[in-house]
Amino acid sequence: MKRAVSLFLTILIGLTPVWADERRVYWNELSAFVADHAIALTLPDGVRVEGRAIAVEPTQLVMDIRKTSDPGAHPRGRQSIPRSQAQKLVVNRPTIRWRIVGTTVGAVAGVPLGAVVAFEKNGIFGGKGSGTGIGVAFIAGLASAGFLIGWAADRRKTTVTIVSEPSPE
Repeated sequence: MKRAVSLFLTILIGLTPVWADERRVYWNELSAFVADHAIALTLPDGVRVEGRAIAVEPTQLVMDIRKTSDPGAHPRGRQSIPRSQAQKLVVNRPTIRWRIVGTTVGAVAGVPLGAVVAFEKNGIFGGKGSGTGIGVAFIAGLASAGFLIGWAADRRKTTVTIVSEPSPE
């Protein structure tokens, strides 16, 4: 039974979708994509900054820096990153949908499996122990596994490369 559960969880984790993707956008399209999302970028001087995008202006990206690898060069707080330095950034766009789906599927799958385990008389859980506690633990375990798988699926990061505007012909 333990091997079956381990195999089941391994398959579920293996089937967890990879939500990271990569996009190429023009500067004038960037505002709609990063507005009020957490972003991270590495600047040409090697400093990595993370924070929330506030605005995309024609010449700069305005952000609220919350983490920085060099506070002396790029301190925390509202800062403007010149357009020439913001060439590639990572946008964090989390959702909650897959945590709800994973928890629900885990709990629903755990009910019949937990009932079988709880009421099995001559199997591995037979004896004078409490079958109800084992059944509840089984349901809770699968619901927790579903939540963790959903949590991994909800962590969506998109790498955005800013491309030059097409030249007018």
